[in-house]
Amino acid sequence: ETLMTAAGSQEVVPPPDAVQDKIGFLLNNMSSSNVRAKSEELQELLQQHAGSIQWFAHYLVVRRVALEPNFHSLYTAMTEALSIRTLCRSILTSTLQNARVLLGSAKIRSSSSERSLLKNLGSWLGQITLARNKPLLMRDIDLKELVCDAYERGLLIAVVPFVAKVLDACATSRVFLPPNPWVMALMSLLMELYQVPDLKLNLKFEIEVLAKTLKVELADIKPTAKLVHRHQDRTQTCDFANRAGAAAVLGGPMGSSSFSNLAGVPAAAASASFSGMMPDSMSGMPSDAMGLRQAFGGHAQPPP
Repeated sequence: ETLMTAAGSQEVVPPPDAVQDKIGFLLNNMSSSNVRAKSEELQELLQQHAGSIQWFAHYLVVRRVALEPNFHSLYTAMTEALSIRTLCRSILTSTLQNARVLLGSAKIRSSSSERSLLKNLGSWLGQITLARNKPLLMRDIDLKELVCDAYERGLLIAVVPFVAKVLDACATSRVFLPPNPWVMALMSLLMELYQVPDLKLNLKFEIEVLAKTLKVELADIKPTAKLVHRHQDRTQTCDFANRAGAAAVLGGPMGSSSFSNLAGVPAAAASASFSGMMPDSMSGMPSDAMGLRQAFGGHAQPPP
């Protein structure tokens, strides 16, 4: 529902209904044995109708990828067979935008279905980038900042599984397989999080499974010291077994400096200032999720 609502606010001109039906039919009948033949038919349809590539990228991510994780490998093979550069770029853009939409949803803490969609997008994001030996650029998404921001805002319940699914793809990469420095830096940050007192067991389990997938031992990973300096929202209880344990990491009351920059700024004005920086499709996001924008690139679309 969240993704469909966001999709309705985007100005994407769809192809005629007959073409949409043909594309849906092709995808429904696609398999590993006929993916090349079906991709050729799909390519003809996309090239015949101007503007259909952007629509198809959005359709693929929202209607297929987010809902059908078992077919990710098939859709990856399809995009490779299509070999349309603008389509690949549009798919990456749509994936990042919809992940941002879910992270900004007011229901992401309470809705397991939305978190499941986010995990699926994370798995897909890793497969179309890291698994293909392509880097995730900081201008598009900063996974370290995403984890740190989630720690502050009580969104670890959604972000840790998402990041873990992205990094899962490193297991099949030639470039990003550990001991790749970028991957190990992220693992060090997750190791610091793993050692935070009273972290929920399901979040620890996500980190343990990731380490096993990447064939690294948690005991061999040196944790960072980034989270201890981050101010945390103690009113949330989604990420920790109790708030006292989470507060203990900070070593006392939250410093007043964390609020000093907001003194005298009306909430509406602060919200408006963020809204002006966001794409139109994101203007309806709750204000407490706006900090996550820093973890995603400021570009609505990755530069060519």
